[in-house]
Amino acid sequence: MRILKRIAVGVGALALLVPAVLYGGSEFALRRAHDVPLATIAVPHDAAAIAEGGRLARVTGCRGCHGADGGGHVLVDNALLGRIVPPALAPVAARDSDAELDRTIRHGVAKDGHSLFVMPTRAHRFLADEDRARIIAWIRSLKPRPDDVVATTRYGPLARGLILAGKVPPSVHPVTVSPARRPADEGPRRGALAARAE
Repeated sequence: MRILKRIAVGVGALALLVPAVLYGGSEFALRRAHDVPLATIAVPHDAAAIAEGGRLARVTGCRGCHGADGGGHVLVDNALLGRIVPPALAPVAARDSDAELDRTIRHGVAKDGHSLFVMPTRAHRFLADEDRARIIAWIRSLKPRPDDVVATTRYGPLARGLILAGKVPPSVHPVTVSPARRPADEGPRRGALAARAE
């Protein structure tokens, strides 16, 4: 009988320890600050730049995650993964400076310095400075709407376990690799070279 009590106590202690380690360890990863400096970015305000920024936001996936109109979107909502919510962009734009928005898009670092975990910065960090500036111009053109998503991200036990195990890495990429300007389109030139080679 004494052995059974010890087993029960051990199982109970383990049942308390595992969630504590899971939550504490993943919370450390989620809150970890990254010292990525802000960079100056010249954001245009003309209609053509805003329209191009909206187009770029669509082709780079911003509008796929944050909603077609930038009003936010609940990507996942279940007990295991939790609730993953790319936020409405108008409130973010009202809170963040151009440099902070740029750092979030390019480096995956939020205003307070912590890393985002669902932001696709692996691709966004290669966007030219002028194109990120156009996306920011489009974001700045958005106005808060009554149907903007107000839910926030909350990680469930499976998501926290994946974060703790490194299977869901932080989105932070501190090294700057983006060019200042968009590379020229070399499509026709490549086509001509290919035709000449034939």
